[in-house]
Amino acid sequence: MAANAPCEPGPSLPPNACHYGPPGRRHRQQQHLWLAAAVACVLLPTASAQEFEAPPSHDSPGVKAAKFLFIVLLVAISGLFAGLTLGLLGLDINGLQIVAGGDDPKAAAAAKKIMPLRKDGNLLLCTLLLGNVAVNALISIVMAGLTNGLLGFFLSTAIITVFGEILPQAVCSRHALQIGAFVVPMMRVVVLVLWPITKPLAVLLDKMLGEEVGTIHSRTELRELLHIHVKHGALDVETGREVEGALKYKDTQVCTVMTPKGHTSTIGVAHVVVEGALKYKDTQVCTVMTPKADVFMLSADDRLNYKTIRDIFRTGFSRIPVFGTSHDDIIGLVFTKDLIFVDPEDETPVKNFVQIFGRAVHIVWPDQKLGDVLKVFKQGRAHMAVVRQVNDTGPGDPYYEVAGIITLEDIIEEILGDDILDEHDCTLDHVERTGHRAARAAFDATRLQLLNASAQEERLSREEAAAVAAHLSTNVEQFRGFSRERVAAVVAASPVLMLRRAGEAGGAAAAEDYLYRRGRVSAACTLVLTGRLSVAAGRDEFPSDAGPWSVLAADALLSPEGHYKPDFSARVASDALRIVRMSRATFEVVKEAPVTPPATSPREADAVAVGRGDGGGSTAGGERGGSGGVGGGGAWGVGGGGSESEVRIGEEADERVDEQGEEQVEEEGEERRSTRRAQMKKPLLPR
Repeated sequence: MAANAPCEPGPSLPPNACHYGPPGRRHRQQQHLWLAAAVACVLLPTASAQEFEAPPSHDSPGVKAAKFLFIVLLVAISGLFAGLTLGLLGLDINGLQIVAGGDDPKAAAAAKKIMPLRKDGNLLLCTLLLGNVAVNALISIVMAGLTNGLLGFFLSTAIITVFGEILPQAVCSRHALQIGAFVVPMMRVVVLVLWPITKPLAVLLDKMLGEEVGTIHSRTELRELLHIHVKHGALDVETGREVEGALKYKDTQVCTVMTPKGHTSTIGVAHVVVEGALKYKDTQVCTVMTPKADVFMLSADDRLNYKTIRDIFRTGFSRIPVFGTSHDDIIGLVFTKDLIFVDPEDETPVKNFVQIFGRAVHIVWPDQKLGDVLKVFKQGRAHMAVVRQVNDTGPGDPYYEVAGIITLEDIIEEILGDDILDEHDCTLDHVERTGHRAARAAFDATRLQLLNASAQEERLSREEAAAVAAHLSTNVEQFRGFSRERVAAVVAASPVLMLRRAGEAGGAAAAEDYLYRRGRVSAACTLVLTGRLSVAAGRDEFPSDAGPWSVLAADALLSPEGHYKPDFSARVASDALRIVRMSRATFEVVKEAPVTPPATSPREADAVAVGRGDGGGSTAGGERGGSGGVGGGGAWGVGGGGSESEVRIGEEADERVDEQGEEQVEEEGEERRSTRRAQMKKPLLPR
């Protein structure tokens, strides 16, 4: 090709390269193009990175300082949101209620302040998380405006992680109550601002997850929680054992705690028992003691006769304080169980009785704690203590006085949170309760008169007759066919006799001690109230004793007149014997007559006369009986009279008197016979 010929474009040159001149020049231009391409390849990444870099900041130093302060504020708010998310949501509603009811006033006040905000847990959760995410995003944006992209990334990550997450959560997990209570006003504002966004999310979570109930522990878990508290010293070991026992006693079988011949029962509610076991140790004695005005006491000058023992029985107490010169001078205790050694007829002075047994009195003070008193009771030193206090009122010198008493039962009731009602207790209305929390039930003390060996009444009272009738109607076959009211009328119309043994104790029986002779006709039934009868029955006349509430010859009331002959002999075996003598004649009259209440006035009481008959029995030795008694063979009975239609028991008895009985009647004297016959002329029943 010629030197000046035009060039043709090639694959390695641009189309217009042929217009640049001669070939040497074109070669140099081609080298320059390759050099420019290489430089562009090197510089292009640098240019791309610079596109992400912030333009050079032209802010003044004051503006930069304000941005840095703004970042610090945002980090603090982010940390607050993160810390409250862990701290407040870590305390459920049950935990806050526990703290609010605790004994730390500051913590309780903080918990009560937080609870309204914490009750809507999902709304609080959405608010805290949305606020935290928004603040963290704003921190990244502000940091990017102050530094380049790579430095801002690492710097914002470090600041948010350390100061916005780790430190706040570590602090709030331990001081959530104090910090949460402090920021409650601010959180209410945040909740209100974000409410349009967070409320729908919270409602959705409520629908999906249900109501938040908090943490509920079983009894086994509570016992394990109790062990942890004891391990860390929050509770002492003794209280831990007591509370653990209150938690597990309901699952304990009776066979594990019963005595060899007894059993136990559980009362109360477990959580009440646990609460009582936790707080009783801090309760003062004065809050549960029985005041002195309500305490039953005995004077050292009293005598342990029937009346005193009856009064002790009516109270139902097992320990009775005894005072000396005044009620503030307690010298000892009388244990009810010790009264088994007392004979009421001896009328032993209470002072001597206290000296014999030497029951000491334990003294406590009104401000003493129940835990200390229970320790003394558990050691077996006492189950009742006298509460003594110093009286320094008035112009005189201070002196000790009795404030009341406290018993083991009082402490147990405080632990159980309820009253323990035994057989002697009855629950009163709370308005009427004074002193001790339970009052003794009204017991019919007149029934105890049946056990009084020294009683001299000629007939039973209405209550005593009802008690005897209940016994006869239930336990004696011959009386079961009659109503209890009819039986009570028979008992009320029958005499009560007080007999003394004529023969020597351990010696031969006197003839007048016999009430029944085997094979001898009798028409009277006998109920023993106090004392003993010696009964010889069977072919070998094997002797046995008939004590209180024993009934003899009940068939005599139902057998035809003169047909009943006992197959036993019975005589007085104790020094004193008190019996109810029910005659067949009285039984026949009363069971046909209208039932009337037993007489209570002295005039009505004279309607039934008790007489010891003039005619003797049918035995050779002269047994108890006579014209005033019903039936032969030594019968005691009720006289009739007043009209021809009324029963004349004495005349029927006179017809069965044998020769030996008549001789005994003649020896008694005219005056005594006149007295007996005058008693027999009184009407049998009130008209």
